[in-house]
Amino acid sequence: MHEINVDTFMLNTKDEYLNEYSKELAELCGFTGTNGLLIVTKSNKCPFFTDGRYITQARSQLDQGSFRVYNIQEEDPHKWVKANLTLTTSLGYYPQYFTMKDIRKYEGICKLVPYLIKKDSSHKAQTIVSHVSGESGKDKCERVAKNIEAEAVLLTDPNSISWLLNLRNESSEYTPCILGRAILYKNANVDLFIQDKEHSTIEANFDNHINVFDISELENSLHKLNLVVIDPSTTPMSIMNAIDPLYNHYLNEKSASVSFQCLTRNKKAWIPVSRTGMTISNERGLIENKQIIEKEDPCLIHKAVKNQTEITGAISAHIKDGVAVINFLYWLENNIDSEITELEAEEKVLEYRKEQNLFKQPSFPTISAFNENGAIIHYRASNKTNKVIQEDGLYLIDSGGQYLDGTTDVTRTIAIGSPTNEQRAHYTIVLKAHIAIASAVFPSGTTGGELDILARIHLWKFGMDYMHGTGHGVGSYLSVHEGPQAISRGNKVELIPGMILSNEPGYYIPGKYGIRIENLMYIERRENVFLSFKQLTSVPYDKKLIDIQMLTEDEVKWINSYHQFVYKNIENGIKDKEWLKRVCEPLK
Repeated sequence: MHEINVDTFMLNTKDEYLNEYSKELAELCGFTGTNGLLIVTKSNKCPFFTDGRYITQARSQLDQGSFRVYNIQEEDPHKWVKANLTLTTSLGYYPQYFTMKDIRKYEGICKLVPYLIKKDSSHKAQTIVSHVSGESGKDKCERVAKNIEAEAVLLTDPNSISWLLNLRNESSEYTPCILGRAILYKNANVDLFIQDKEHSTIEANFDNHINVFDISELENSLHKLNLVVIDPSTTPMSIMNAIDPLYNHYLNEKSASVSFQCLTRNKKAWIPVSRTGMTISNERGLIENKQIIEKEDPCLIHKAVKNQTEITGAISAHIKDGVAVINFLYWLENNIDSEITELEAEEKVLEYRKEQNLFKQPSFPTISAFNENGAIIHYRASNKTNKVIQEDGLYLIDSGGQYLDGTTDVTRTIAIGSPTNEQRAHYTIVLKAHIAIASAVFPSGTTGGELDILARIHLWKFGMDYMHGTGHGVGSYLSVHEGPQAISRGNKVELIPGMILSNEPGYYIPGKYGIRIENLMYIERRENVFLSFKQLTSVPYDKKLIDIQMLTEDEVKWINSYHQFVYKNIENGIKDKEWLKRVCEPLK
């Protein structure tokens, strides 16, 4: 901060491809979660912002004498900056890690100072392979290109690029997306810019509509375009500043009273222009005689709606994953007296997944949490926190796998020893919320935000709630967290047949235990205009934690039907069929 002469500096947990990566932030303050934003000040406590999933974790990892933790749903960074900084206060940031949408929140409030961080020379070389998805990459390009309003669209989301071109990166941890950018032209041709192309292994056979370059050539290619579509929510400021260095200067000069971003450059100065007939989602501006159209990434909705090949693959992947997780649960029950630790359990579930055909790697870091560690929503076991799973308590295991035919994510909460009446009641309430989503029937046009309350209302009756969404979208051998759809407050994306989502209500008591129940499911169309969910996950619930007296007759029928579904899918792969039959027996 002294070197670049700024009053404050802002960091977050993203890398240049907006992946969940927190190297700089973890080294500075100790936070290891995947969503955090820190503003470093020269005096007083530095404000740290995260969402409800990480509040407990942040307060335990950060020095309370140096940092003040805020729930971003209650106090967002923009409000803090507005209340604490002025137009003459400088706020530094790494433009590779913040998008245009991120930075625009602070325009007209303080002086924004971008500082290009030196790239890590130890970037892991990529292994890029072709991926079969039920539709050729060329057909996908033609389908998406039909709606391009310019000569080209700049794609900056690695997941969109991987989906569009049927490519995967087998060297990437957890999410097999290729690291790079792409320009999709109106004629459906593509220029693909790969990170560290020289050191990467490219085993894919590129169609003749794709030209491959090193990422260093992106800037020159962008300068050749006169009319380009970009998504401000995924385009890093470093790319926008490369297109035109004066863009950041404009943000600092822009009056806070100007509420739109339709701009034109006139004699080296940015001035507002009318956006006649245009909306915020379709803005235009001229940059060095180049016209920019700001719209949502055109691949998002296409990627979210899975085709029949992808749905069939997801069904297959979840059967294999069910075998692995159920074999793990059988092992856990029969070895609980052996002083198993959280880390040993994490290794064991991975061992069983590795036995399955087409398994590649975990889809995210496993959450293996006993008792009070389960109350840390995105807990990660370490040698420092590793607990022995023994005596009485609740064990929460949230894990998933990347299979060539699909991506999985499942959470089960297991009673170790004898559960208390309170634990059984809380578990049953969460299960009722889970069933409410799983059994929902809703008309076409319904959004995930409208369904969220179906789960929460069961907890609200008892003064309970959970500080995370009820469900997120899931990719097809891609990111386990995929938008734009989600079952969460405020999500306005229409739910469409073929979308895959999670269903994961929970309840957490800091210092005691956490409960979460999660299945993946896909949307299917019913005989009329209504939609419903079809279960993918095949793992039984812990009947020791179910208080049948708290369930309705329909809820009991749903559980019994689900357990029949599990048994039918898994009976031929399980190590002990009699044990599976017992845990899937109907509730009396």
